[in-house]
Amino acid sequence: MVVITDPTGTGATATATFDSTGAITGLTGNGTNYTMPMVSIVDVGVGGTLLAPTCGGVAQPACGSGAMATAIIGPPFTAGTGMLKFQDPLPDLKGAIAIPDTTTFPGSDFYIIGLVQYKATMHLSLPATTLRGYCQLANTTTTSCITQSYLGPVILAQKDRPVRVLFRNLLPTGAGGDLFIPVDTTFMGSGPSDPQNRATLHLHGGATPWISDGTPHQWTTPENDTPLNGVSTQPVPDMYFFGGNIVPYCSATVSANCYPNGSFTGGSYALPTGATNTPTAGDMTFYWTNQQGGRLMFYHDHAYGITRLNVYAGEAAGYLLYDPAEETALANASAPGSIATNDLTHLIPLVIQDKTFVPSAPQLAAQDPTWIGSFGATALNATTSNGNGDLWFSHVYMPNQNPADALGGGNPYGRWDYGPWFFPPMTTLTAAKPSATDVTIPCTSTAFPGQVLQSTTANPSAGCPIIPNPSGTPESFMDTPIVNGKAYPVLRVAPAAYRFQILSAGNDRSWNLSWFLADPTQNNTEVAMLPAALPPANGLPLCSAINPVAVPGLVIGLATGKLDGTGNPLNGTGLPSGCWPNYGPQPGIPAPQTMWAADGRAGGSPDPTKAGPAWIQIGSEGGLLPAPVVIPPTAINYEQNMRSITVTSVAVHGLWLGPAERADVIVDFSQFAGKTLILYNDAPTPAPANDSRLDYFTGDGDQTPIGGAPNTPPGYGPNTRTIMQVLVDGTAPNLVPFSLPTLKAAFATTAAGPGIFASTQPTTIVPEPDTIRRTTAISRRSTRRSPPTR
Repeated sequence: MVVITDPTGTGATATATFDSTGAITGLTGNGTNYTMPMVSIVDVGVGGTLLAPTCGGVAQPACGSGAMATAIIGPPFTAGTGMLKFQDPLPDLKGAIAIPDTTTFPGSDFYIIGLVQYKATMHLSLPATTLRGYCQLANTTTTSCITQSYLGPVILAQKDRPVRVLFRNLLPTGAGGDLFIPVDTTFMGSGPSDPQNRATLHLHGGATPWISDGTPHQWTTPENDTPLNGVSTQPVPDMYFFGGNIVPYCSATVSANCYPNGSFTGGSYALPTGATNTPTAGDMTFYWTNQQGGRLMFYHDHAYGITRLNVYAGEAAGYLLYDPAEETALANASAPGSIATNDLTHLIPLVIQDKTFVPSAPQLAAQDPTWIGSFGATALNATTSNGNGDLWFSHVYMPNQNPADALGGGNPYGRWDYGPWFFPPMTTLTAAKPSATDVTIPCTSTAFPGQVLQSTTANPSAGCPIIPNPSGTPESFMDTPIVNGKAYPVLRVAPAAYRFQILSAGNDRSWNLSWFLADPTQNNTEVAMLPAALPPANGLPLCSAINPVAVPGLVIGLATGKLDGTGNPLNGTGLPSGCWPNYGPQPGIPAPQTMWAADGRAGGSPDPTKAGPAWIQIGSEGGLLPAPVVIPPTAINYEQNMRSITVTSVAVHGLWLGPAERADVIVDFSQFAGKTLILYNDAPTPAPANDSRLDYFTGDGDQTPIGGAPNTPPGYGPNTRTIMQVLVDGTAPNLVPFSLPTLKAAFATTAAGPGIFASTQPTTIVPEPDTIRRTTAISRRSTRRSPPTR
């Protein structure tokens, strides 16, 4: 008997066939509207039923056992359900650039930035999602945004020209200001009496004076709410207010009721009586120096105890700092996307995050019954269609251990170790030292209000200790990649070179990014895969040419591309053609580590013959690199050397970005005219201890028995491998062809003078021996700050 169960599907039937030995040889069936079917195969004997089997009893033959089956959801899919990939155009963040006020504070750019709660559509098939984010305001009294866009307003700042900000917290007040994702109120800084609408601004990567750094203790509650500020909150000393309005600097055109400065002092140059540099309750002032080289940065919330939640909910925006000298030199060296020459058409910011959305009520009941109604911003959708657009967030600390498990104490749904249950496991939780006055702490959960959860014979693991709900978790890895605020977007480019400023802004997920040709046999939504096996078992010979890696003796680190006779990336990719890339054999290093992924991984490895263009990295979160680095498409590889203390860690990688890391890269699409490309990621999650339940890809199999997701069908999410689709036009004028040799020559310091790096960047404090090792970690962290995951 084949039993199929599912929270939403109906009508499924299946028939098992077996041979003369009793072994099952086939299983066929169908059904409709299924989301996560579970298949059980039970032997009931000849003529038996589930309730009255004719095997396994007294004087009956033994029942068969051990049969397992996985249901794969396939077409036809119900229209309007699921998340189809590549339906929305990529939002251009350059369209969200704020307009500076250059007159109120001469010599500075001034912005009034508000924080509001709003809705935005993040995918064509999703209802609008409730978010919190920033917008530009016209003055100190209006609460209406000039425009509202996810990750905006983007501030375009110039080196050595300060930016001043009046920040206004306009979030809902009182209980209406509580977050719409779960908050663990046992965390320090987010207790029951700590307002959840606290906020601040932190310029991530900025060289900023401490009073304007937006530290965890520099925050404010909203205007018109109970006025509270973090203990370290300080105003900018020379930004004054009078009657709720900003007081301008004195200048040649403003000579009264202004702030005296420079030559505009004395006489009538005076502050209005009663002016103060303490802004209105709910507001803060910031001064950002911009005394550093050009780079992509971002400003985001940093409030104590809820930073990770606020940033996930949308409190982040772009900040692009440029150095006119750098930009002019890059443009003269054929680099596209120079701000100095206003080549914004070929400058594309990419902010990559990962999010999960609340599904419909029936699906939620099957996948997360612990999600209580007060968590979300919108009532649950009671149908079997898509959810309500709300953001889902990790909220249960699921232990790897289960002391009540008789088969070893393990929990197949576990995610993290739980100290009291590790070894030896504690089954009660007491206070103080063992004595007659010990108190056993009762087990309670907000998911079961008014109840004390006690161990029973039927459910022995329900007693103490218990994880509260909601509970903070060590990480939060989501199932849907978001780029510039859209899930699985589409970008159209010309067959020319573009400059991408990339920011990894997810809470915890890392990315190993490569370009691959889309597979036309799968409607251009997937990447063609080959078996991750040693050549020639994978269908290709091993390349004779070597692609160097950062540390060749150990075969670890960044993979670098090969160049052709003209000094440009070989084949446009940096890889030899028609073979399996080779990193070079080394004594003591197992063969699978010395080449393109050949470790037998599930799902296979991307076909290297379908590689797309190489990355040419010129900068990071630390500014310009000392020299351009060619990074080819690279399948992630793992250490195989059993003598290494880091065995199974990441060995060889391509363009790797961890949380808050950035890359300034050039991509030349000129050899890919008329092609469709996929921005592909295969970084392990967590890094480097990969959990298969967090690696979503087409054909990843049904992982619901261990708390994962059902199999991902082609063309649909969840899929954290296929980030974005790029359509390259067939023809278009390429007015400024890109030349890597020209760019490299411009970076080089010679007898004729210093190169771009040496002439624009501070002297490196600790020089490194070569540029490859400089970029192994994809950054020079001269201004590195902790990512927004606190």
